[in-house]
Amino acid sequence: MNPLLLTKVPQFDAAFILTTVILAVVGGITLLFLYTLGHRALRHIRARRYDALEVKVHKQWREIVRGEIPIDEWRNDPMQCDIMQSIVIQEIGAATDKDRAGLQEFLRSSGLVDMCVRKVHEGHGWARRRAMLALGAMRIPEAISPLTELLDDWQFDTRLAAVQSLGERVSRKRRTPSSKC
Repeated sequence: MNPLLLTKVPQFDAAFILTTVILAVVGGITLLFLYTLGHRALRHIRARRYDALEVKVHKQWREIVRGEIPIDEWRNDPMQCDIMQSIVIQEIGAATDKDRAGLQEFLRSSGLVDMCVRKVHEGHGWARRRAMLALGAMRIPEAISPLTELLDDWQFDTRLAAVQSLGERVSRKRRTPSSKC
């Protein structure tokens, strides 16, 4: 073989390997950039959908609570359930005792309470703690049992959320003008 060709082969291999590595890094960075861009676009689309749905549900929530709009029309969509639950919980916080009882009955009849209890028992992480806080804000007796079960949980955050939820029930009861201190 030609001795000149043998001396250039190691240099060619190093240049080829370096080029391959650079192309792989550039390709990886490009894929990461495209993934991030796609993820942001998807989040933007979801946020716009959520906002539009929230406006729709806010316009109809009184009719939903009164039963003029059937539960089946909004109950199958988890996003609408979350929106409806948050609206009712806000209203419970500001309602009088008479109105609060009607809203709590709506939570029971629509299955939102059962949905929260199921999330508390089967959920994990933040979704579980969020369901626990929602149960506490609902101020219903059915919330006490699932929340007290979690006072012995191995995760500190879960125990803390259970205490906050149960404390929310007690502190709001004390703040009402009809109760005696």
